[in-house]
Amino acid sequence: MLNGKKWRKWCRGNFPEVRRSELIASLDESASEEKQNQVESFFWMIREFEVSLFAQELKTAFPVSEKRLQKMYDQIKRLV
Repeated sequence: MLNGKKWRKWCRGNFPEVRRSELIASLDESASEEKQNQVESFFWMIREFEVSLFAQELKTAFPVSEKRLQKMYDQIKRLV
């Protein structure tokens, strides 16, 4: 069960899903391979973020946080 703190973090955690949708919508035939790969990595980073919230005993494959997600999003937005 989610307590108040976890619930707020989860609600903020849905924010990356919106960002992911925006990034996918921005991919077209002119998008570089690097950008496509970064968007895929962002998707997996979101999944790891969910693990960090709901299944902590599983541990994440790599360090993940809201700050890291935002940083990666900003980097992807700058790619062509």
